Amino acid sequence: MRCLLETTSTFIAAEDGAVTVDWVVMSAAIVGLGLAAMAVVSGGVEDLSGEVYTELASIEVGIEFGGASDGGFAGWTPYLGEDDIAEPWPVYFGEDRFTNEDLLGQIEQYSQYADAEAGVADYGHDHYWAAYEEAQRRGLDIPTT
Repeated sequence: MRCLLETTSTFIAAEDGAVTVDWVVMSAAIVGLGLAAMAVVSGGVEDLSGEVYTELASIEVGIEFGGASDGGFAGWTPYLGEDDIAEPWPVYFGEDRFTNEDLLGQIEQYSQYADAEAGVADYGHDHYWAAYEEAQRRGLDIPTT
């Protein structure tokens, strides 16, 4: 009996392998905390991802680039970037600079660039459509060319 008691007390007092047990316990605790955090956050992330999906699904992507397929203003795409022009087109075509007659003259002067391809007549294309848009905003009768 004494031999069993000595063996048991020696086993209990031994510290070999204790680090392994500590790592197993700490690893289990970290995994448990990760699962708990995931359970708390997953509902909010699911709601947010649904909102993002709904918003992205509602966006309509235009397939027209430059010019207008219906012969009128159809949401023209500028060929020149904001940094490539001296001032934004709405400022450039302000009523203090261009009378209605001047604006219609600009449309007529640049009408040949209405359907120009990007890179060919970028300024002329943008000039025409910006003037066209301003004339529509003013409610002018725009002659068809």
